[in-house]
Amino acid sequence: MCPADAETAIFAEKYGYAMEVSANCILVTTKTREQRFVACVVLKTTRVDVNRRVSMKISARKVSFATLKDTLRLTGMALVGVTPLCLSGALPRSWKPS
Repeated sequence: MCPADAETAIFAEKYGYAMEVSANCILVTTKTREQRFVACVVLKTTRVDVNRRVSMKISARKVSFATLKDTLRLTGMALVGVTPLCLSGALPRSWKPS
C-alpha cells in the first residue's frame, strides 16, 4: 500500500470500502506513573473519548495520543498508517465495537 493511501477516507474510496466498515488505529499513552501504551481500533464513523473511555479501559488516570516519535519507535509506522495487524505482541490492543 502506498503511504499516501493510508488516510482512512482515501483508502476506503480507492479500495472500495464503506466508511461504516473502515477503522482507524490510534496509539495512546498514559501520562501519569509508569508510561504504558495501547493501540485502539476505532470505527471511522465513531469518535473515541480518549480521556474518559480509554483511560477507564486501561485503568489510567490520564492518557493522550502517542507522539510521532513514540509511534514510530513502537510500531515502525507513521501516524496515519498504523495497522493493528502488524503490531508487536507486547503492545496491548483495545477496540470499540459498534
